[in-house]
Amino acid sequence: MKAKLIDILNLKLFLGKNSKVTIQIFAMLIAISIIGITLSNQSDFKAFKIKQLNDEINVLQSDYIVLKQEVQKSRLSSQLEKDLGSLGLKPIQKPVEKIVVIK
Repeated sequence: MKAKLIDILNLKLFLGKNSKVTIQIFAMLIAISIIGITLSNQSDFKAFKIKQLNDEINVLQSDYIVLKQEVQKSRLSSQLEKDLGSLGLKPIQKPVEKIVVIK
């Protein structure tokens, strides 16, 4: 055990009989780790981009709902004005005065 540890510390693993095979194995492990890190970073970036787009979709949906409600209100009021205009009723031009009763 002690002899193997000394061999590893003296780098005989890279300089011995099977040094070419050992270097190829380490190179393959390094290449695989670089590929794994790259793919991990890409997937993190894509997940962040998806979250950003989902947030933007939520904002746009809420804006759509607000605009749809405003359009419905404006259509309702204009339709009422048309229907009541034939009866001679018009929208008020000045605000209603509030009557306060004082004892």
